[in-house]
Amino acid sequence: MCNSNFFYLLLVFPVSHSPKLKAGKGALIIYPIQLVMNILHAIAIASIVIGFICMFIMLADILSGNKQHMMVMNFVWPITGLYACPLALVA
Repeated sequence: MCNSNFFYLLLVFPVSHSPKLKAGKGALIIYPIQLVMNILHAIAIASIVIGFICMFIMLADILSGNKQHMMVMNFVWPITGLYACPLALVA
């Protein structure tokens, strides 16, 4: 059975919105959503930072003289580092 209040609160209340609710039907739903959204936000920021670190490591490797045979790959590998992070460093 689907609780329509859960989906309503998921769409309406942003993470920074913190209403003062008394213990009731809505209070048990809003705060776990905020917690999950804050955790997902932290994971996303960490992923972006790790991606940029991997990209700069690859750029430093290319600029230090380890050029690719095809010129386009000198651009492709750092871009790949943004989304493939440590996996791209191993490759």
